[in-house]
Amino acid sequence: MEVTQTELSMCGDVVDFLLENSFSKLSYDSKMLIKSINKPRPQLNSLVVSTSKQNRGFNVDWYDKYDWLTASTKRSKLFCWPCLLFSSSNETVVWTKSGFGDLKNLPRSIERHSKSKDHISCGIKFRLLGKQNITNVLDKARKQEIENYNNAVKENREIFKRLIDTVIFLGCQELAFRGHDESSQSVNKGNFQELVNFLSKYDNKLNNFLQKATVFHGTSKTIQNDIIESVSHVVEQKIFSEISDALYFSWQVDETTDIACRSQLSVVFRYVVNGTVVERFAGFYDVSSGRTAEDLFNFLIDKFGQYDLKNKLIAQTYDGAAVMASDLNGLQTKIKTIAPHALFTHCYAHCLNLVLSKACNGIRDVRIFFANLSGFSSFFSKSTKRTEVLNNIAGCKLPTNAPTRWNFTSRAVLTVSHNRRKLIEVFDFIITDDSFQHDQITIREAGGLKNYLLDDHFLFFLHTFKLIFQESDIVFSLLQDKNTDITYARNRLNALVIRLQEYRNNEIYFNDIYNNYNIPEAEVPEPETSVPTKKRKITYNLTDHKQNYKQLFVEIIDTIIGQINIRFSDLSNLKFFDLVKKENFESYSRAFPQGLLNILLQQYSFFDSVALKSELSVVYSDKGLFGNSRTPSEILSYIFHNDLINCLPEFYKLLYIIVTIPVTSASVERSFSALKRIKSFTRNTISQERLKNVSILSIEKTLVKELSEKDNFYDNVTNYFAEQKDRRLPLIYKQN
Repeated sequence: MEVTQTELSMCGDVVDFLLENSFSKLSYDSKMLIKSINKPRPQLNSLVVSTSKQNRGFNVDWYDKYDWLTASTKRSKLFCWPCLLFSSSNETVVWTKSGFGDLKNLPRSIERHSKSKDHISCGIKFRLLGKQNITNVLDKARKQEIENYNNAVKENREIFKRLIDTVIFLGCQELAFRGHDESSQSVNKGNFQELVNFLSKYDNKLNNFLQKATVFHGTSKTIQNDIIESVSHVVEQKIFSEISDALYFSWQVDETTDIACRSQLSVVFRYVVNGTVVERFAGFYDVSSGRTAEDLFNFLIDKFGQYDLKNKLIAQTYDGAAVMASDLNGLQTKIKTIAPHALFTHCYAHCLNLVLSKACNGIRDVRIFFANLSGFSSFFSKSTKRTEVLNNIAGCKLPTNAPTRWNFTSRAVLTVSHNRRKLIEVFDFIITDDSFQHDQITIREAGGLKNYLLDDHFLFFLHTFKLIFQESDIVFSLLQDKNTDITYARNRLNALVIRLQEYRNNEIYFNDIYNNYNIPEAEVPEPETSVPTKKRKITYNLTDHKQNYKQLFVEIIDTIIGQINIRFSDLSNLKFFDLVKKENFESYSRAFPQGLLNILLQQYSFFDSVALKSELSVVYSDKGLFGNSRTPSEILSYIFHNDLINCLPEFYKLLYIIVTIPVTSASVERSFSALKRIKSFTRNTISQERLKNVSILSIEKTLVKELSEKDNFYDNVTNYFAEQKDRRLPLIYKQN
């Protein structure tokens, strides 16, 4: 019931109004209005008691003496103001219903009423009215309503967890959500609806919800997108929280073109969490409108400027594209204008790829060899019939050469070398079998490829590069591991150089190849004359057949070693990594490496040089300080888990920086593989926001799983989902 100020004024006597209208049935605002006008204080001249000596009337000072006392002018009776409002007990009926008029016994009655439980309780309720939502305490119907509402919210949240899990499952498995026809008559409504319907067969709660739902089924495309966004938002907030707590971080940035010809920029952050290096995917971003260094710079600053780039960004890694890596006006140069400590490192995997590419393309005979080698995979890829013969006889598959991925080329070398005899059988079968008698092109090409496998000149190169690739492939794999730090990568590169130098200087390796695949002198090309001919350009001296091949063997290895020295020349800027090279600690304890420390301080001026030098001296002098930990990552983890950060704060920062600087941008490139699976030929119209959100679920599935095992994950997702817009399904609890 609602009552206004005007209505109260018209009724004249508020006490009489309350006697006729229950205070408990009034609205909350009406109750506050009545409380605000204070208790009535009428004169009550008609209320008189006669004694033998005198007539005794009501004294208005009693209103001040008893702050709860009030009266009704019309009834000429006294009442208790709090009890009149709140009491429902029969014990106080005289003070709440009929009124008190016996002035002779008034003092004794007032004292007795003041001490009653009901009066005390009503006094408390009166004073708390408005200071807390007393309506919910007093109004049992309202309280029950809130309880029922919250029970319904609890049930809805349980159902919503099923929808969240469905989104997580499809997102992590990189499966399509929607179907071509999602109508009720469709036999395939899409993975999301079909999976929800499948779960409902074994989940009574979900089944009952779907059967009874009228306005919210949770399966529409809009709801799907909102749930995907909500899960992704919680993951992004976790990543942002980790970066905010990290001392420093680095990023890897690369760009690719998707199936819809949109330029997608991928960003990966690298930092330390609880003593362990992690790499987190930030999302795909459409930068088709501008891919210049200036455009990318503005985008990154706008998107990630709140991450405190100036003080926390200590490294940036890109591929060798000029727009990214240029010293003059590339992205890395522009980033340094706002993040001066953001050391640029060229992706080591790309560098090694360029090393092998340059070595293989810079020597004419080697270039011819790889051109011929590519013919094997090309031959079989053009015909299913040829491939069937290859599978039946050799039981293998020939990898496709990739000019930009020389680890793929190494697989081709190793596969052809290992299956050489089986491949000869394959080509013999193709040449002689009647099923190919009308396919002259296939027979001709098979004969040519067979001749390569019998040609000692071809085999010399095949086994030379087999020897080299066996070593380079190991390093290539390590450089693509996100847990590899630069110190370990440099050690592996140095080991590769040492191993190649051993191949070069030790006659055993060359002789093993030459003696097994000796090339007859008749096959060595004739000297070049002034008369143009169609023969290959002379490379070797006819007088010393073996020496010619030895020179070629040495030239190949020298070219690779030279390219390693050139491509990884920036390692000189990272010499300070040797400060934490544990095998050097003993020598450092005798002669402190001041030069390495100066290189560090030149790049990262925020160190306390005096404190760092003291801490390093302690570390160098104590051989068993870090137990069996050897790599920077292991030492960092040891310090963290043994609570030594406060003892070695500057040394910990040094380790933190070393493990945070990325070796490679392989993590970014791996995200491109996920991009191809998510935004495929059949899913090329997916919106940019949905693409980013689904990609985060896919690429960060490990983090999603970790978060989903925490108690507050589903609550956080549900709360974000419910707060973005008005939902027809109640999901937010009401407070009592």
